[in-house]
Amino acid sequence: MFKYLRHIPLILRSFFRKPDQSQEMVRFICTFCAAQEDIPKSVVDHMDETDQRGDLSYPPRFGCSVCPDGYMQPINYTSPSGKTYKTDPKSIKPVGIVSF
Repeated sequence: MFKYLRHIPLILRSFFRKPDQSQEMVRFICTFCAAQEDIPKSVVDHMDETDQRGDLSYPPRFGCSVCPDGYMQPINYTSPSGKTYKTDPKSIKPVGIVSF
């Protein structure tokens, strides 16, 4: 049992480690409530490459963590294939109060 105690500092260090500030982020905005969230570009690239639809006319999308009806799309993102997706945040009008 005591032989595992030496791993506790490593576990605590990894648990309390600050996120990597050098990692490039992509800002997403919800098309329903206009909430914004930063997602690491590596995650967005991976999700874009593994997209089963394969349709380049749609940007990578994620479900909104704030409202149940919205989906988030990138404000400015260039995919690994070279396609650029842009969403104007001013064009998104929040629907109003979201009820759960």
